[in-house]
Amino acid sequence: MFKYLYFVLLSVLSFPSSSQSQTNPGKLADQQLVVIADRLPAKTSVKGTDAGSPSIQYTQRQVIESELTLLENKNQLIPFQALDTLRIAALSIGSLSVTPFQKMVGNYTKVDYFNLGEQFTDVELKTIIKKLNHYNLLITAVYADQNNQISNFFSHLSFLGNQVVVFFLNKDDSGRINAYGHPDGLLLAYQNSEIAQELAAQLLFGGIGARGKLPFPVENQYHPGDGLTIGQAIRLKYTVPEEVGLNSVRLNARVDSIVNNALMQKAFPGCNVLIAKDGKVIFQKAYGFHTYEQRTPSSTDDIYDLASVTKVSGALPAIMKLCEDGKILLDGKYSTYWKDWKKRLFHPSNKSDLTVRELLAHQSGLIPFIPFYKETMNGKNLSDKWYSAVQSDRYELEVAPGLFLNTKFKNRIYKSIRKSPLKTRGKYVYSDL
Repeated sequence: MFKYLYFVLLSVLSFPSSSQSQTNPGKLADQQLVVIADRLPAKTSVKGTDAGSPSIQYTQRQVIESELTLLENKNQLIPFQALDTLRIAALSIGSLSVTPFQKMVGNYTKVDYFNLGEQFTDVELKTIIKKLNHYNLLITAVYADQNNQISNFFSHLSFLGNQVVVFFLNKDDSGRINAYGHPDGLLLAYQNSEIAQELAAQLLFGGIGARGKLPFPVENQYHPGDGLTIGQAIRLKYTVPEEVGLNSVRLNARVDSIVNNALMQKAFPGCNVLIAKDGKVIFQKAYGFHTYEQRTPSSTDDIYDLASVTKVSGALPAIMKLCEDGKILLDGKYSTYWKDWKKRLFHPSNKSDLTVRELLAHQSGLIPFIPFYKETMNGKNLSDKWYSAVQSDRYELEVAPGLFLNTKFKNRIYKSIRKSPLKTRGKYVYSDL
């Protein structure tokens, strides 16, 4: 039924909060990472074809990904693990605006961005070094020619603890690596395009592996053919639809059409759409605004309260997969899969013939809401019969911090839903049952 199975997250609630993180206090940098890219042109001419076509872009991505060369990886730092324990700073030298590399780092975890221009004052240098004391992982990408200021910057870091050196270099500048010893992590990318920056960030977080080999010598420190290997990816990869056998132009057009039609009909003021297949994010785009007043445009890093969207993002993909595998029929009776709804002797049910499709479309006739919590109250107080401050086999359902519900209450919920009336079957009426 479904030739391809997508995970599509469509967030439509208003008033998202910004996902940009704030500086966290903490220890000075325990680990530092060096990302090295050269200054080759971002665009390459391709004769006889359209260099901007999706198929050519996919080929470029494959080539760049295969060339990324990991030369240092102390204590198996890369790919980064236990992200919740890391206080990460992503620093770019030579760019005063957030770079594609930094943005991709931000797709994986909470991170603070820092930027220095090609020329910076001693005051700026001291200020940023002081701020970096608060992090235990520093990821630096350098977008400027080697100069005494940058050398001075890294010499200051050497007094802070575990030193990390990060530059951009080309073959002619390869000797610059030797000047800074062996950092915790050292990654070479051989062009400074947006694709190269994004793929370099993905390698660090395990979105892709590492298999590139050094094509030239670096004095006596590294030799042609050097390059560490990282095998299987451990996190989502960000790529183009062509990598999973889909057409970028067709996919973009179809998603745009659906979302723009919803915006025009004011179904929601704005949203984010993310599509992932086979562990690869192949589409991510923001549409519209936070509110109908259209004051703040939606952004791909907005944070939404998912609320009932979990039905779409959680249950629906599972049902799609079960349908694809032939284990569930959309027009089959739901009581076939949820036995409690099957009518039998001494077990009344008016829901035996409701279909999976009707439930998904909110056309089953289920009532919108049942206030289950009222059954657990004594007046305005919580009932000791149903709640406990201590978790146990009897009270194992945590409904709030330090508050546990009697396990048997689940059966009361199931029974209440089964015995509830059907009022509007065949018409759309939202129900959270």
